[in-house]
Amino acid sequence: MIKCNKCGAKLPNNAKFCTKCGSTVEINRIKIKIVIFIFFIIAILIATALFFVNRRIAPERSEQHMYFKEIDAAMDITNPIVQDFVSNIVKRYPGDTGINRICSIFDYLCKKWKIVDYSKGIDYISPTSNSISNGLTGDYDDFAILIASVIELLNGETRIIIASNDSILHVYTEVFVGNDNKYVTKVVRNHYKCLIDKIFGFPSIDKVYYRIDSKGRIWLNLDLKNRYAGGLYFDSIREHIFYPSKRKI
Repeated sequence: MIKCNKCGAKLPNNAKFCTKCGSTVEINRIKIKIVIFIFFIIAILIATALFFVNRRIAPERSEQHMYFKEIDAAMDITNPIVQDFVSNIVKRYPGDTGINRICSIFDYLCKKWKIVDYSKGIDYISPTSNSISNGLTGDYDDFAILIASVIELLNGETRIIIASNDSILHVYTEVFVGNDNKYVTKVVRNHYKCLIDKIFGFPSIDKVYYRIDSKGRIWLNLDLKNRYAGGLYFDSIREHIFYPSKRKI
């Protein structure tokens, strides 16, 4: 229904003249067409934006990759060097549990880790015991394997992501942190509050990044590039997901 622009009478959409006052309604119909056209353009722009956003946060995924066997072998969590290392880390944070302990361990490893050139990709994957023996030195995939090994030894559940775009390949770890995204966000943000933030109630990080799988399970990002747990995701086009927990049953 449309309205007469002179007397306000309700008229059919295809009316050319007002049946009450006789005024033309052609102008109103033109306005309706303009509004429909503008709405159509906005809808196209929104759909286009959503397409590219979704492409960024939900890249093509696979659970098969040529390096999965090497990654599995590199997670030598039964090695005494790895087990002693994890025991010493746990002693550093006796009061931390759950997500807080994960964040504390991640912070410690990030602080101690010494990055080396990784321009050759992941042709060589250093075992966790080697990374520890070398004084926590390696590239991003070595760190991903180390943090995953540590968490797995503490009965946590991780997955290692081999991500790539048109120019680079990158490896990082995610950790399973439950099913309540509000709780996860709250704990992580509280963990990274500095003294001033605690006084004024402001979070030190604006957003906590994680992914939710088809079963509603939340996987927190532990990418060394960010230097804090729950940091921004690597902008990838393709991802291969390795689940060490499943492979070691």
